[in-house]
Amino acid sequence: MNKKSNETSGQKALSEDESPNLKQAKIYFEKSKELHKKGKSKKALRLLNKSIITDLNNPNIFGYYCVKILWLRRMKKYREESKVYDDLIKLYPNDSSFYLHKAEILTLKLKNYELALDVINKGLTIDPKNQTLLIRKVELLKYLGRFEEILDVLLAENMPENPNSNQMYI
Repeated sequence: MNKKSNETSGQKALSEDESPNLKQAKIYFEKSKELHKKGKSKKALRLLNKSIITDLNNPNIFGYYCVKILWLRRMKKYREESKVYDDLIKLYPNDSSFYLHKAEILTLKLKNYELALDVINKGLTIDPKNQTLLIRKVELLKYLGRFEEILDVLLAENMPENPNSNQMYI
């Protein structure tokens, strides 16, 4: 069979070398996008979830998660969005950026500052020199009134000397 894709019922035909699970995941994803365009967000999310769990080795899985985050944010489902970051942390355990994004949702949308600080601290165990995480930690400690701990963070070797003030958000 030819590896070029043919147009069939509005979807691109999938190449022979893709696994059945990958093919099914792509079909679910395309259908979820169609449902979302029609304003059927809940059904679209259920189908998007199916596309994610159908093939966790899918090279497109990160993109599927990004779409899920975007849709949840538009629907103002911040707790669910926070859980998506938990899934991403499991899939990409060495990427501290997911901790930062989860902490931002916890801080800005859910107002759970203590949990956000815990998440930041977990991110710092992976990437102790991440300046953005360090700055967020100081901001959270300041907001929580834990000024003595701020001094410890500021005196630590990993803290930037001149943090960029436009990185602050609390």
